[in-house]
Amino acid sequence: MRAFLLISVLILGACTSSNRYHTLRTDTQTIQEIPDQILTPPLIIDDGFTLKDIPSENIFALSAEHQAHFLDYFNHPIHSTERPHRRIKKYLEKYLNKFDYRGETFNARQALDSQSGNCLSLAILSTAFTKLTDLDYKFNLVHVAPIYEELGDIQVLSSHVNFTIYDKKKVEPGFFYALGKVTIDYFRTSSAVTSSEVSEKELSIMYWHNLTADALLAGNIDLAFTYTKKAYNLDPLYPETLNFLAVLYNRRGYHERAYAIYDFMLKNQLYTFTAIDNFASLLRTRGEHRRADGIAELVIHITNDNPYTWLHRGIDNAKQGKLKLAESQFKKSLTLAPYLHEPHFQLAKLYAQQLKMGAAKKYLEQAFALAYIPEHQQRYKAKLYSLKRARYAD
Repeated sequence: MRAFLLISVLILGACTSSNRYHTLRTDTQTIQEIPDQILTPPLIIDDGFTLKDIPSENIFALSAEHQAHFLDYFNHPIHSTERPHRRIKKYLEKYLNKFDYRGETFNARQALDSQSGNCLSLAILSTAFTKLTDLDYKFNLVHVAPIYEELGDIQVLSSHVNFTIYDKKKVEPGFFYALGKVTIDYFRTSSAVTSSEVSEKELSIMYWHNLTADALLAGNIDLAFTYTKKAYNLDPLYPETLNFLAVLYNRRGYHERAYAIYDFMLKNQLYTFTAIDNFASLLRTRGEHRRADGIAELVIHITNDNPYTWLHRGIDNAKQGKLKLAESQFKKSLTLAPYLHEPHFQLAKLYAQQLKMGAAKKYLEQAFALAYIPEHQQRYKAKLYSLKRARYAD
């Protein structure tokens, strides 16, 4: 069986026309809350890596010229009748009308100068403009049908983030009446599932993670390590930063360092899908198969609100013949997003494989009812006619 290192980035393949690269955040949900005691994070060991000279500027910084241009538009009397949050949106629409939504991750100045970037870049740029006003804002992780890619021995997962601006009137400390809001999101689909709010610090971590992933995929380990240190300095206990650190140690041949990072995450319940998979893979290379199998089973306890993660986990397990586990994961996906047709279809295939035709028909009919793309509707209709021949296939 082929072994993969998982970096599970928020790659924006789903947000681009052709480029596969990314915006990053991964499954940071842990099995339970981090213990009350303050953890001492593992120290980064630089030995064996050559740190690269990279800019340390504020990723939300704009040039004085860009700031003046925006403020001239925002404060111009002709726009005074337009609500402030909509002024920002219209400014972006007007001056980014030729924006190329490629997959590169850029800071605000780079995105504006190049008129390009992924959804993380757009969120960073939108933040830069909003920071010049007195409006409030937030970032949201959005679950969309992800793109899984196998690049050599690295497996990559995509997802999405957007940005919302609030125009609100504060009433008293801790309370306010929202007067209006607008979401900046160039990739919206009916199957999108808005997840948790993302802090500004976490968005910055995503930025450095994306650059880490790019460098890793390009084979530039030293540059990837340099970017990982940037993320580590923002939060040394962020699970996916630790996962990247372990991946880079392992790539450079420092397997004991990688082992120590994963062991720390396991003992302190900081593990994620990505870290568990990678740690299990590392243990198997050491011949510790029993422990690897035990760690791999911990994924069933992870709290993760991404229905697509559970869906694809279920598909993988079904193909491996782990039907009971696959069934539970498909049902977890349905619990999180009962309006998605894909988990219904996968359950129908699963039950047909076990000759449970009544259950298979039930879920296939639900998949057909929920499908909104004619191609899917026709596929499910055809499957209803040939239900007894349903088998797991790509």
